[in-house]
This record gives sequence, structure tokens and C-alpha cells, in this order.
Amino acid sequence: MLERLDYINLQPAVIADVGCGTGLITAMLLKKFRKARVIGLELAPAMVARARKRAPWLRALHGVVAEAEACRLPTPLAT
Repeated sequence: MLERLDYINLQPAVIADVGCGTGLITAMLLKKFRKARVIGLELAPAMVARARKRAPWLRALHGVVAEAEACRLPTPLAT
């Protein structure tokens, strides 16, 4: 998936990684889109905790514990 993003000229402000698991892909998204606010959405709190531990050397990951079908994603903060 990440390789395909190279063909699309996007600079997203917010990215939601739904079902982020331990945050492997989320960390790659943080690295690729350094200006974006990246939100990792996962049902299991332990997975969100692991995803957050994977990201501190880049910057803070916004981890959300929620069921994808039942939640409303947070609105982006004004910058």
C-alpha cells in the first residue's frame, strides 16, 4: 500500500490508520507524511499502547481505542 502512495501527489493534513494493530504501518505513515496528524485507531488498548511505543522517535502518535464502525474520528486541531 505504501508504495502505491508514491504515485499519488498528496500531502494530507490528517491520516487515520483504522485497525492499526501494533502500529507498524502507522509508523511508516508518520515517516512518509511528516506534516500530517496521524491517528491510529484500534479496538484493543494493548495494541494502541504498543503502537504509541513504536512512534516516539518520530513524534507523538494520536492513538484512539475504539471500534471503527461505532466511532466518530476526532476533528483536526486548528494549527
